[in-house]
Amino acid sequence: TAKEGEHPEVDRAQLVRMAQHLEGRWPDTNEADFARMALGAIALRRDEHVAAAQAYERVTSKSEDYLMARQRAAESYWNAYLIGVAASDAAAQAKELQSHLQKAREIFSKSRDERLAKVDPAQPIPEDAVRADLFLAQVYLEGGQDKESVTLLEPLVKTVEERKDLDPLHLPVLTTAMQAYVRLENLDQAEAMMNKIEATGKDTAEITALFQLLASQLKQKMERLANLGDKAGAEQTRKSFLAFLDRLSKREAGQSFDSLSWVAASFFGLAAYDQAERLYQEILTKYGDDPAFKADAKKQRAITTTRLQLAVALRMQKKFFESRQVIEPLYKANSKALDVIMEYGRVLSWSATETPADYEIAIKHWKQYSGYLGLMKPKPAQYYPCWLYLGLSRVGKVAASPGKQAEEFTLAGREINFVLGTMAEADRNRQLDDSFDDLVAYAATIGIDEKPKTLGEFFNVVLRRVGGSAPAAATGAAASTR
Repeated sequence: TAKEGEHPEVDRAQLVRMAQHLEGRWPDTNEADFARMALGAIALRRDEHVAAAQAYERVTSKSEDYLMARQRAAESYWNAYLIGVAASDAAAQAKELQSHLQKAREIFSKSRDERLAKVDPAQPIPEDAVRADLFLAQVYLEGGQDKESVTLLEPLVKTVEERKDLDPLHLPVLTTAMQAYVRLENLDQAEAMMNKIEATGKDTAEITALFQLLASQLKQKMERLANLGDKAGAEQTRKSFLAFLDRLSKREAGQSFDSLSWVAASFFGLAAYDQAERLYQEILTKYGDDPAFKADAKKQRAITTTRLQLAVALRMQKKFFESRQVIEPLYKANSKALDVIMEYGRVLSWSATETPADYEIAIKHWKQYSGYLGLMKPKPAQYYPCWLYLGLSRVGKVAASPGKQAEEFTLAGREINFVLGTMAEADRNRQLDDSFDDLVAYAATIGIDEKPKTLGEFFNVVLRRVGGSAPAAATGAAASTR
């Protein structure tokens, strides 16, 4: 309970020493088991999931907390696995991560048997038992044991539908079952689960958010498999999900704006941009001129977002002319919306790789908005990407018109030096995330193949390309930004 100013680390160290002393001196006592539970809780507070799991595993079977400890040990190994496979060095840790997953599966499975041995079959299944089975089903899914997962989930689906006291677990069980059926390519049952989810009576926006979460979970599953070097498994997951989405997109009954939008967004997230384009066009044809949508400001914003996503889907297919036809009227009507501003600029810059005359328009656009965003306090997330696109567009213009090199490179060097000179150290050291993938891809298109890892490094890559050198503030004079 110690606050930051009261040196909580000192108290934590004392507590750990005391617990370890109790466990080592009197290992067979109730106090030792209490100490093990405390060690597990301390480790969890520090996000040390493996240490927590190991502490909970040591709780003896005579403890009244034994089954709880087993559950927490399994969950801790499971969380250690999930965090590990999301890391950039997951492939190097593959053996250790698989060990975490295996331990989670073994403990979940064994503790389930132990729990069932103590349960009266005539009594309703306790909520914690349903929750534990749901966890085990998710672990099975992660380990590629899809059939075992379904075997667990089928009775759970029936249970959560029959009992109102299990309402908090209703949707998680249905969505996990839907994911399992998608993985097995049992599209009839997957669609049946989707229908059950839609029939729960939840708010449409909540259901859409739930489906979006499912799409995100499947995408994360693909990324985890890819990180572990299992490209075949990742591709199989993608293929199964695409088949399910294709089936849903062609349903004639029960389609709504939200359901179509979810399927389109899922296609987009799987890089199936042609399918996403098809659905976005269908949505706009069906709802774009709908009087009910025009009269509702919230629905009109949703239509604007759909048009924006259509522009992106077209650009990702290098259909630059079509993308411009969508984004230009959107930009004229929403010239202060940052997401529209950025996409209009991206379309211009990418279009210029095929139509060099567009470089002039792109440079003017990025120059205008890099200054505009710089006036905002705090500066929005789009501020630095705006400057990077400006510099890269100048480099692209020179590649298309070498006679402009002196002028454009001088301007680019001056602009990048300005940004680097005013950039805080924390921003220079910021690791690039997925939002910069488009910029890195654009840089490669115009001849810059380096893969920068930080924001400052990205600016310096462009600066070197234009023949400039970093200003003092960007190299050693960090004190000026403190």
